[in-house]
Amino acid sequence: EHKIQTENISNIKLYPIQDPSLISDVYSLGICSIVSCKSGTGYGAFPSKVASIMSAGTAILASYDRNTELESIIKTNDVGLFSDADDIQGLYENILILYNNQEKAVKMGLNGRKYAVKYLSKEISTNKYLKVINEMGKSDV
Repeated sequence: EHKIQTENISNIKLYPIQDPSLISDVYSLGICSIVSCKSGTGYGAFPSKVASIMSAGTAILASYDRNTELESIIKTNDVGLFSDADDIQGLYENILILYNNQEKAVKMGLNGRKYAVKYLSKEISTNKYLKVINEMGKSDV
């Protein structure tokens, strides 16, 4: 906030933290949402906001580590565009691709919505956890 004021940056607006019940509305405001990580940090976990973004029917612009589940989902299901975490130029080019082809962004968002309904619903996720817990209970660990 200080940098925005001292450097008189006028094209950035900061808003207070919003009520979590509005998350779907927030993610559906634009034609895409950026999911990013610092290089080397994306291997530990799957970003939880991806499910919310996809559920909202919004395309994903990922600037993320390669060879991750996120990259695989994006490329296999055509739900967004992917660039390497350190590739600022690649992210910039992907932003321009969706900006200049908003129909493509809408299609990717719809693909993401379909994926979320099929694989990321609360019921499906709960059943996956239960399956893992049940399998652990059967093992001789």
